[in-house]
Amino acid sequence: MKGKIEKDARENKDLIRKIERKCWKEIRDHTKDFGVILKHIRQSIKKKDPIVVEADALVLRIHLDSILKNLYILDTLEEVKENG
Repeated sequence: MKGKIEKDARENKDLIRKIERKCWKEIRDHTKDFGVILKHIRQSIKKKDPIVVEADALVLRIHLDSILKNLYILDTLEEVKENG
């Protein structure tokens, strides 16, 4: 019984590490995209193209939502590691 508990604990730690790595990768990817879109928005503002600015703003929000979602997951995983 004790061996099974230790095995499950190791598997849980491995799973948490995998999820953390995936979250950080997604955060990095979305952060890069975020910067590119901001640059494009600045260019569109200079060209006075409000439709493109609005569309880019929506895409920017999607990337921001994804970053925040992954940060929330990481925060939750920290709580799990502290409590369990």
